[in-house]
Amino acid sequence: MTTISFYYILQYVAGITHEKYFIKEPVFFGAADHDCVCIPAIGEQIVKKYCPNPTIYHYNTDHWIPLAAPDQLNNDLLEWIGKLHPI
Repeated sequence: MTTISFYYILQYVAGITHEKYFIKEPVFFGAADHDCVCIPAIGEQIVKKYCPNPTIYHYNTDHWIPLAAPDQLNNDLLEWIGKLHPI
């Protein structure tokens, strides 16, 4: 699928206009630095473009962060959630 047809489907088939691409809610993005499928630099660039205030963590792992670094990921998620909703 080309980029043009992807955006065509989003807008004309699904009814998702460009203004709706933006996520205003808090976003946690975990970048797997050794991922050869979802390239971290590309993912980070997209997140920064469409999310006004993302929280980005980098992991020294491959694609499967929850399997490769579960404790670190869980701690980072708990820290992020704690900052959003302090007790």
